Amino acid sequence: MAAAFSLSSGEEISPSVSEQALSFPHSPTTGPGLHPARMENLSDGVFSIVMTLLVLNLKLPDMASAPITNHMLWAKIVTQWPMFLGLVISFLSLGSLWIGYRAMYHHIRLTNRSLMWLSIVFLLCVSLVPYTTGLITHFPFQPLAVGLYGGNMLLCSISLFWIWHQVTTSCHLVHNNITDDIIQLGRQRVMVGAICYALGILGAFVLPWASLWVYVAIALYYVFPGKIDQYWMSVE
Repeated sequence: MAAAFSLSSGEEISPSVSEQALSFPHSPTTGPGLHPARMENLSDGVFSIVMTLLVLNLKLPDMASAPITNHMLWAKIVTQWPMFLGLVISFLSLGSLWIGYRAMYHHIRLTNRSLMWLSIVFLLCVSLVPYTTGLITHFPFQPLAVGLYGGNMLLCSISLFWIWHQVTTSCHLVHNNITDDIIQLGRQRVMVGAICYALGILGAFVLPWASLWVYVAIALYYVFPGKIDQYWMSVE
């Protein structure tokens, strides 16, 4: 800025200070596109709300009779196992999706309109998780409920994969230090979940309880670091 800013007290802000105040840290300086910070902030907000809704779906056991003994209370809590199972599966699954999404943005330096809409579609799929979790907690052995939950998680995986595909085929959107190995490992990591969710959907109409265990296995699988996670840890 060519001119200095004047304050009411007569003090002046030098051009260098004013330019620093208006600059964005780590902002890209070349290439067509927008800074990804706004999209990251939006995703953090959506994930925090959705994960909070999962916890708020927990209900206290209905104990109308009195007096209540420890045995009676424990018996009621045990009957709520689908609610706790659904919370654990979905909370871990959402956590892995958030980690994967943020890890992708570790390599993204610019966004464009297509990428933003793909991210919004991904967040739309994420926002449906409390509803489909409610289905499996209230109807844990109903094929339709178990299949719809798997379908929701499959859509989350596919949309996440499509975001990664979009940014890695538009080279100007990612940092120059990304390698083909990282691109392939990212695709493989997401596709493992997508394939398993597809199998869980098919199995839901044969053995619903088995599909629930498939969903548990997927959630636990993403808790442990893969090859791509080890790469990030080695370069940080």
